[in-house]
Amino acid sequence: MKKYYILIIIALFFSTFNLYSIVSCYNRFEDCTDWTEDEVTIQIPDFPGCNITVYYRTRICDGIVQIYQDWFKLQNTQACWDLWDCIAPEWPNPVWNWGCVERVREAAYKQVSYLYFLEQTQNMTDNEKEQFLCGSNNFITTHAYFTDVCRKFCIKLVISPEPPYAHIYVVEGECTNEICCTIELKYCFNKIWDPGQGKFVYYPTVIENRTPDEEVNCDEINPVSIPCPTGYTEVSPCMPSCENQ
Repeated sequence: MKKYYILIIIALFFSTFNLYSIVSCYNRFEDCTDWTEDEVTIQIPDFPGCNITVYYRTRICDGIVQIYQDWFKLQNTQACWDLWDCIAPEWPNPVWNWGCVERVREAAYKQVSYLYFLEQTQNMTDNEKEQFLCGSNNFITTHAYFTDVCRKFCIKLVISPEPPYAHIYVVEGECTNEICCTIELKYCFNKIWDPGQGKFVYYPTVIENRTPDEEVNCDEINPVSIPCPTGYTEVSPCMPSCENQ
């Protein structure tokens, strides 16, 4: 029963969190179709056996499919307990592991994106697949967006006399800027001869890019940054990160 109540709380919290993301990063686009709502039950590699139902929306903006995740629902089974422990390691204390939450969101996006690609291409003829051969620079592309902050690097050098080692510590420092980042998944086909079937077979391939908005200049947005930790020296300006959700 305790697991059931965790389910309700996390589902509502995800919905609130994602609402902020859709306002700040998705609502920058104008030439778009209406959102289409859907749901799918998946499993992600880090937590095999745990069924996760993803409620999401898709739309097309300038020829690119945008995928927005509304919320998740996890099964109340033993197979999902490891995931519960990852998301809320100190339950019933309301302490959330956002690193785990974001890992789940990103893994879910990649699976939903791939399922969308399979749905769009399942009835394609070989001639139609030829238009999306890898190397032709023609892809079926999906985007998801998340917010991040600009980052800088801070460094500290410590000399240890016995033995004489130089210890270099590098940490990431946050700046006060918030930017929108894109996870882009581009799908194409590799055309490979299959001697068993006596014909060419088209294998799906995905290329992932993770980038900040092209126009982002962290110093122009807000040159103020959080000071480096005591003893560290700032060695880089504020730069877009977008490495991790």
